[in-house]
Amino acid sequence: MRQTAARLSRQITLEVERKFRCTVESVKLLRANRGEPPFPALLYLGCKTFSDTYFDQHKKLSSIGIYVRKRDGRWQAKVRQSGDYQNSTFEELAGKDEIGDLVARCTGRASAHRVDFGLSQMAHFTTVRDKWRVNERFEVVLDSTNFGHMVGEVELQSVGEVDPVASSRASDSMHAEIEAFMQKYSWAFPPGKADGKLSAYFAHKSSTESIT
Repeated sequence: MRQTAARLSRQITLEVERKFRCTVESVKLLRANRGEPPFPALLYLGCKTFSDTYFDQHKKLSSIGIYVRKRDGRWQAKVRQSGDYQNSTFEELAGKDEIGDLVARCTGRASAHRVDFGLSQMAHFTTVRDKWRVNERFEVVLDSTNFGHMVGEVELQSVGEVDPVASSRASDSMHAEIEAFMQKYSWAFPPGKADGKLSAYFAHKSSTESIT
């Protein structure tokens, strides 16, 4: 009974994110809040550097929208609930046991006590991230990688109990908020396709290998 109650009350973190292109001009405007209309509130949250190592098993995870990584030595997983590479809703996991169970379900192999959950490293890079809280609601980040790629993201998070219907409604609401926000302040978010860091990493790796 206790296990059932605990499972039903498990809290999940949903993150809705939308990537955007970064140009020299748009980054200058964002940092100085000199667009029209300006943000009513722009709070700089600082800059940090972190290293990510991504793991998979013959693309079994990434092919279904699951991304397992170590960020500065700490295990994390992102499970896409909806969307695509540019506009997504993810459930975020941080517990090693929970991530091990997820990997085991997806690969069909017990993994909790295996080195790196029995997965292989597929990518490793370092990111410098600048972060702002905008209008006391949205988080906006600018990521610059050590292989020369820059991309921005607008993010919203929601924490609640496991409930597919409520989660779907929360996701839809956050997507609508982000869409309206980015349209209103379009001077900060240039149009066009924005490649995520993993996609850009593999493109960079492929081009480097073709040259050598």
